[in-house]
Amino acid sequence: MKNIVLIADDDASIVRVLALSLTRAGFKVQTTDNARTLLKWVQSGVGHVVLTDVHMGIDNIFDFLPQLKAANPNMPLIVMSANSTVMTALKSEDSGVFAYFPKPFDLKELTVAIKRSLDEDIKDEDIKVMPKKAKKAHRIVGKSAAMQPVFQALANYRSADIPVFIRGETGSGKSLIAQLVHDMGKRAARPLVYFKDYYDLDTLLSAVNNGDMLVERVDELSQPAQSFLLSVLEANMQIEPDKRFRVIVTSTNILAEVGGFRNDLNYRLVGGIINLPSLEQRGEDIVLLAHYFLNSKQKTDRRKLSTGAITVLKTHNWPGNVRQLEVLMDAVSLKYTDMIITRALLSNILNMHRGAQAKENYDIQEICRSFFRNHEDFKEQTVHWRAMAYIEKPLIEEALRITNGNNLKAAEILGIHRNTLRAKIRGLKINISK
Repeated sequence: MKNIVLIADDDASIVRVLALSLTRAGFKVQTTDNARTLLKWVQSGVGHVVLTDVHMGIDNIFDFLPQLKAANPNMPLIVMSANSTVMTALKSEDSGVFAYFPKPFDLKELTVAIKRSLDEDIKDEDIKVMPKKAKKAHRIVGKSAAMQPVFQALANYRSADIPVFIRGETGSGKSLIAQLVHDMGKRAARPLVYFKDYYDLDTLLSAVNNGDMLVERVDELSQPAQSFLLSVLEANMQIEPDKRFRVIVTSTNILAEVGGFRNDLNYRLVGGIINLPSLEQRGEDIVLLAHYFLNSKQKTDRRKLSTGAITVLKTHNWPGNVRQLEVLMDAVSLKYTDMIITRALLSNILNMHRGAQAKENYDIQEICRSFFRNHEDFKEQTVHWRAMAYIEKPLIEEALRITNGNNLKAAEILGIHRNTLRAKIRGLKINISK
């Protein structure tokens, strides 16, 4: 007897496509456009697997899952959603859903998932990694199509024992995703340590202690740092498997394309890959993100953007990605107390930023030219090293000044770990008594 797939979705076109595809795959299909009929079927003993949308009219399928499970605890439930956020993926995990698929999805992958749920034979050529799940709620804004693979990858890798490689342009949110990979996984109660904060192998291994080790901007590591990281990973392999730590890395580049990056290290780091889209690719999320940033400092959702302001945001070029949008909306939020942010108010701040950035870019370019003109005087120090020291020292001094020497607050506004700040204070010989 053919296995029966119960399909619940109020989008008639999707139902037709699914019914045709699954019928051709050898299943018997029964369809409905509402959760209540689906529940009646399951309670009456009909069906072998449920394939359901999240939202159908005013109903949310997660409100019906307890009753569906009570009616048939062994029936696999597969959830799909067009308005998916990371919360949908995480709620699917918490509800014991067999698999979660954001729309649009690959019909072949969906068919394989249904077969897996029923323990049916699967052809080798059809096998792909199926979505796993995630754990607890976190604030990550967005539901665009470009973010759906990110949500799935978070669900897939949050508790994996393989390295997690997060790649994206500057300002796209790599550090946030790295934090979520740790916080949502089985190591959430274990330490998350930063590779850059340690220079001693034994100390680092003791600190990470079966948790996660985050290597930020791995593509920028020097040769000595690469060698040290490799020794850390080799030492980790000598530990009992259930006591090893996991490595999470962020990068703006594909490591194989980075000149001077060790191949043997590359092979050890690239496991589960999470590719972050640029803000330009996340057009559907720009207004959501802007509204979130506009209200986040006041912890309210009352302030809104006018239609004109929304048009400005959607047509603006965002080379700085999400971080640039956040800085802009923070500036708007602090300068204006208006409940409705108009096109004029937003454009005023945007023009100020453009002017400041143009001057800043010119000044920085002149400094860089000066460094290269004088590079012969550097002797053992590289142009890059001197330039970084030139910028870092006054930057840290200013952060310490405005926080009255509070290392913790200074590190927070600089976006670095307190131990890193202390190491830089020593290395750059910064006088903290200024």
